[in-house]
Amino acid sequence: MQGAVRHLRWSRLAAVYHWLDQTMEAERERLLLWMPVAFGAGALGYLQAISEPDLSLGLAVVGTCLAAASRRFFGLPGRFILALVGFAAMGQTYTQMIARQAATPVLTRPLNAVMVDARVIDIIPLERGGIRLILAPRAIEHWPGPISARIRVNLKHETLDLAPGDQVRFRAGLMPPPFPIEPGGFDLARALWFQRIGAVGYVLGQVTRVPTADEANDSAGWIDKIRMGLAQWRHHVSARIQMQLPGAAGGVANALLTGVKGHIPQQTVEELRDAGLAHLLVVAGMHMGFVSAIIFLVVRGGLANFPRIALYYPIKKWAAAATLFFCFIYLLLTGAAAPTQRAFTMISIVMVAVMIDRRAVSMRLLALGAVVVMVLAPESVISPGFQMSFAAVAALIAAYEANLQRYLPRLGTGFLSGAGEHVIAVALTTIIASLATEPFAAYHFDHIALYSIPANMIAVPITAVWNMPWGLLALLAMPFGLDGPAFYMMGLGISLVIEVAHFLTSLSYAIIHVPAMPPASLGLMGLGLAWICLWSQRWRMWGLVPIVLAFGLWTAQPKPDLLIDSDAKTIAIRTQDGDLKFMPGRPKTAPAESWLERDGVGRLAQIPQATRADQVACDNLGCIWTRPDGTRIAWARHPLARLEDCMRARIVISADRIDHCPSAGLVIDRMALAQMGAHAVRFTDQGLVVETAVPANSNRPWHEARLVKPAQSRGPKAGSKMVDQPAPNDEDESAAPSQSDVPGQDSPDG
Repeated sequence: MQGAVRHLRWSRLAAVYHWLDQTMEAERERLLLWMPVAFGAGALGYLQAISEPDLSLGLAVVGTCLAAASRRFFGLPGRFILALVGFAAMGQTYTQMIARQAATPVLTRPLNAVMVDARVIDIIPLERGGIRLILAPRAIEHWPGPISARIRVNLKHETLDLAPGDQVRFRAGLMPPPFPIEPGGFDLARALWFQRIGAVGYVLGQVTRVPTADEANDSAGWIDKIRMGLAQWRHHVSARIQMQLPGAAGGVANALLTGVKGHIPQQTVEELRDAGLAHLLVVAGMHMGFVSAIIFLVVRGGLANFPRIALYYPIKKWAAAATLFFCFIYLLLTGAAAPTQRAFTMISIVMVAVMIDRRAVSMRLLALGAVVVMVLAPESVISPGFQMSFAAVAALIAAYEANLQRYLPRLGTGFLSGAGEHVIAVALTTIIASLATEPFAAYHFDHIALYSIPANMIAVPITAVWNMPWGLLALLAMPFGLDGPAFYMMGLGISLVIEVAHFLTSLSYAIIHVPAMPPASLGLMGLGLAWICLWSQRWRMWGLVPIVLAFGLWTAQPKPDLLIDSDAKTIAIRTQDGDLKFMPGRPKTAPAESWLERDGVGRLAQIPQATRADQVACDNLGCIWTRPDGTRIAWARHPLARLEDCMRARIVISADRIDHCPSAGLVIDRMALAQMGAHAVRFTDQGLVVETAVPANSNRPWHEARLVKPAQSRGPKAGSKMVDQPAPNDEDESAAPSQSDVPGQDSPDG
């Protein structure tokens, strides 16, 4: 009997395997499309891993899996799975090698008021005012060791007309690249590591131009000379645009044509973002697509007016070559940022396909473009621009391959009917792209723009058929001083886009704030989207299953009960009603705003303060939060408070070092914060769950380079659980809480 049951089970497994083999055989031409997905997943896994993986083990996995995948013994499904594992390991090891190659000296401790001699590499205007300087330093006072890293400093008021290539001297406050502002937040230290920036900070006082700038430039490498020359060109074009088209319209024009976004007023930036139009301000695939389409149509249409040339010469290929050349110039003008590089790579592949008589738009070319981008900059896979751009293009190509346009209504003949059908097609394209990118926007920005579809239906066609053509014409006329009328016409279209954003964001429920999405949910959504887009058979609809699971995992994501920033000056607690409130202190800080956004609340004009009604009692020495179960959490703002808190509190938080604390099961002091950054604590029936911005004893290169090793371990490691012991019985606080604020220095915009 047991043998019959076992035979039945093997028969069912054999039937399933046979069906899978037949299905994948029908999808044989699509199997290769999954290799870039696996490569990107491996790169993403390396960038978000808690600890540094073993490089030799990764190389062994690559060789073993790819060698096994080449053998027919495993069958098509087995070979496909082995190839996926091999390419994922390849993405991980390749990104790890790039990270090691990017190693540069990183500042390990703050430097206050030090003299800096440096050469200006780039100048970036900031949306909140002031500028940001990217510098190649020659000498920094008290800098430990050789200076081979770049630094990034903010200057609140531009007191000197600086240009890339200038040699400058100033006093600055420098600090190591910061840890994430919260556990699971954006890791700026990782991003700066791949940019070879070893310190950030701010300028103190005046910036002085050193008269020996020409000699400094002569000593620079040829790559830096090219970069500075391009930055100077970009700087002059940006200044010209602001002179011809001042105000918000000029700032948006600058973003479209040069990639400089700092001239846009903060209110305009927020309105465009809330309307789902923030992608207009980042030169990426859409902008490069507009430029390429305009140039291609103009060149090919112009050559078609000459019958002898049009009949005897390949004007289509000539137009593709001209498009490729001008798109390269546009790439250089806009600063060649990572999104622009990705867009140029895709356009290059399309234009080369046109020149060699291949299909210009296909999923294989998209996969090839993704491979090129990941080889050039594997760290870009973690950026929202990479994820959203490839998700949108993949969804649109999949819709094109599925021939969804056949379902669009036919409105008849005539101009009005054709215009109506065009509007419907634009609406369908916008809906498909929005559905594909919205999960990534929710993950990275913690909100969903409810009116993004109507906003894009209006703003994108205006940008495509009006703003970009006039902008390109203005750039061509700029050397002759005839760019004024073109910029005026471009400004009219930009002003209309800004008004659309202003109107839509003034409506109710323009923005839906959502809680932070866990990385696992985003991974499941990405898998579901790839499954739907990359397969061609009916089983592609199985991709809805991981998407549904992702939403379930997202809604079940627990929220922290206690949040502590990296300097123990901003503390947030979760009250009984589920709201996040802050201990009295600095009224509004960057961590507080970020925590509220990730909590699904969004930015508030006033940070909610905890009061005695929330079981919080404060005086000039510190605060005590008493939970419903009697557990006490103490925030010692003064050294005198530590003695009493360490006799009565279950958790003690202090910006100073604490060597002995008998009552505390968890101590979060200066050493713990220096080692692991911001902390998030959850209270569960099993004990405390502690998450930190940086895992304890992290060996990631961008963290290890600046870690301060504590003398001894204090409290649980990141993500570990500690069984709660009954808190000691404490007497009620007799002192009434006072709303005394603790002064602190705002950190520079990092």
